[in-house]
Order: sequence, then structure tokens, then C-alpha cells
Amino acid sequence: MTILKDFNATLDLPYYIPCLYPPIHEQLKRMGIPSKLSLLINLNLAAIPCIYVDETGNGNNAVQTTLWASEHLGYYDAYSYLGVKLKVEEVPSFESGLALIVETLNRGDLFIASGTTYHLPYSTDYQNDNYFQSLSHPILGPRNHFLALYGIDKQEVYIYDPKPWKFMNSINIKEFESFWKGDRYVSEIDSGLTKSLLVMGQAKVEQVREPMQEEELSNLFLRVLKTVATEFLQGSIINDHYFFGKAFYVKLIEQLKGYVELDVDKKTFENFYLQCLDEMKYGKYFFRDMLIEYSDVLESIQLNIIDECLDIIKLIELSLNTLYIKISRNNTDLIVEITKFIAEIVEIESRDIGLFEKIYNALPHIALLPSERRN
Repeated sequence: MTILKDFNATLDLPYYIPCLYPPIHEQLKRMGIPSKLSLLINLNLAAIPCIYVDETGNGNNAVQTTLWASEHLGYYDAYSYLGVKLKVEEVPSFESGLALIVETLNRGDLFIASGTTYHLPYSTDYQNDNYFQSLSHPILGPRNHFLALYGIDKQEVYIYDPKPWKFMNSINIKEFESFWKGDRYVSEIDSGLTKSLLVMGQAKVEQVREPMQEEELSNLFLRVLKTVATEFLQGSIINDHYFFGKAFYVKLIEQLKGYVELDVDKKTFENFYLQCLDEMKYGKYFFRDMLIEYSDVLESIQLNIIDECLDIIKLIELSLNTLYIKISRNNTDLIVEITKFIAEIVEIESRDIGLFEKIYNALPHIALLPSERRN
């Protein structure tokens, strides 16, 4: 049996944390690289609201909020700021994969694997026909699920999978094989949906330079804060497809007003709600978590913004929840409700501008994160 006897990780994580981040966070710590989960997620600058628009030319625009678009602003890979790179690749066979797992664990590292939750026995997706429907969902869709292995023997593998099932225990090695092969090996799933997914995928964290020290993370946090505020206020538009920050709100309001003018049908607007409106809250959740984790740093520079951020989140949640309830009813006047929601978005935009102006003005001597545009 090969096991990391000293492995101890939290299972109590918010529901909205993407599954890849907890294993990476734990692996960074095993490598002696200081890591804060909230900062790790925000290195992707997901707190800058961004809307993606694909003009189809026939009046039906594909519109979607995207959280992971910082590369379009010219920023480097998020992990590079910590002195590491993330390499995702496929293992050639299950047998060689088992040997690689043992080798990785013997080095004292976690083995991060990807696969399908359809074959995870502790998952609510386990051999559940409803899982197939989720692959066509406008937000869920086809996806790789990442988890970490911290032990293995001839019959079982020991798994750390906090998101979303808070699982840290063993499963049968045959069940792990089915998981690891991924959705492309689930015969009931249309191969057209899964062609981009990994088969026996592995995510490896590789160190590329000397790791920063614990005390340097506070400065990195302030640079992320300054960068998010700067990019929000600048409101960049990239290739007429990606609208960031202030431009996000301009485009979102324009899209909503267009729906009013076109007397949009309920189904179209429900898809827009799922793809665009509901997604806009998660970047704020990530941002809030980082502010709270670094509250001592904010206090030391007398930047009191946590309550403002929390108030904006409450406003977003109230507006979104109210709208969702209204559009779920059969007798709702959809155009009236969209018009009300536009007024609420204008208020949220004003609050956001005030928050990011306060951050920007409080950090005049803090450098932005390095990017290709500035180097």
C-alpha cells in the first residue's frame, strides 16, 4: 500500500468552488509553495465581470458571461505568478497510469486525475440517467471532473474530492478505472458531446522558479486587487467579442433592452438567464472570499470595502432570485420584469463603479500584475 500518511485537507468548501482548485491548492502546499485558495482562484481575475458576445448576423446573438477570460486581456497564466505551471495531459494506459500514481505518491505528491462523475460511486451522478441531460445544460455541459489521489493499494484508491461531495475515503480500483476513462467511455453519451474531454487525464503542478515566500502573498493580493479595479474601470473590449468591467454593464444593458424591443420569448430569455445573468454572481463570490481571507491586510491600509462588496452581492442575489421567480410563473409579463431588472442592473453597476474606484484610489503605489500588454 502506498499512501500519504500526513495528508489532511479540508472538506468544508463553498459549493461554487471549481473542482480543480482544491487539489491544486493542496499540492502547492505539499511542494512548500504558500497558497491561499481564495487568492489562487482570483489570480485568473474572475472578479472582472466579462460578457462574451458572438454576433451571428441574423439577430440571434450568442451571449454568455465568462469567468476565465483574463488571457484575452493579455495576462499570463495565473499559476505563473506563483512560480509554477499546470500541465494537463492524458496517461497512455490504465496499467501505466497505476504505476505513475504509485511513483507520484512515493515522491510525496498528490496525483490529480480527471474523469466522469457518472462512475463515481459516492456521487449523486452515479449511473443516474439525469446525468445525460446535464451534458446539454447551457451551463453544466460536458466537463472533466478533477480529484486527488492520496493513496493506492491492489484493491482500492484513496480519494480527496471535496467538491461537491465532500468525500475523502477509498473506492474500488475498478470503479476508479471507469471514472478515469471519462465520459468518452460512457456508451450512452453522444460522442459529439465528449470529443474534447480527457481520457485518463492528469493535472501536474510543476515548479518553474523559486517559490515566493508567505509574506509575499500579501503583496500579490494587493496587486490582484489593483489589477481587478484597473481593468474594471478601463472597460476593455477585445475583438468585439469580450466586454470587460464597465463595458460588461453597457453590453448587458444593451442586450436586455434589445430583448424588450424584440418582445423576447420566455425560452430564449430563460437560456439568457442561465448563461449570462446567473453566472455573474460567482465572480463576486470569489472576490468576496479573497477580501475576507485578507481582511487583516485591508485593515492595515484602512481600506474598508468588505461591507460594500457584501451589499453588492446581496443586491445581485435579490435581483436575480426575484427575476427567476417571476419568469418561472406562467402569467408573468416578461417585458415588464425585464424592464424592472434593467433598473436594478443600473444600480448594481453604480455600486460596482464606486467600489472599484475606492480600491483604485487607495492603491496608488501598488503595481499591476505583469501582462503581455505592458511588457
